Amino acid sequence: MITHHYGTDNIPRKDVKPGAFVKYKDRTYLASANVSKGLYINNVYEKTLIRSDEIEVYLNQYGKPLMRNGDI
Repeated sequence: MITHHYGTDNIPRKDVKPGAFVKYKDRTYLASANVSKGLYINNVYEKTLIRSDEIEVYLNQYGKPLMRNGDI
């Protein structure tokens, strides 16, 4: 779970970058690779592939996707 975020937003899958925090099925994942067949996400326990066109991402204080390394 992420302690500091500023809500979530649905964005197109093609705009999700590796390192972004993703909310999927009420769990938090980290985006790892965005390929033509889907978005690979993972957490400590599992890895999965999302094929939907809209992805729910956590937002930082600037309204952009929250990244693992703190990039804006």
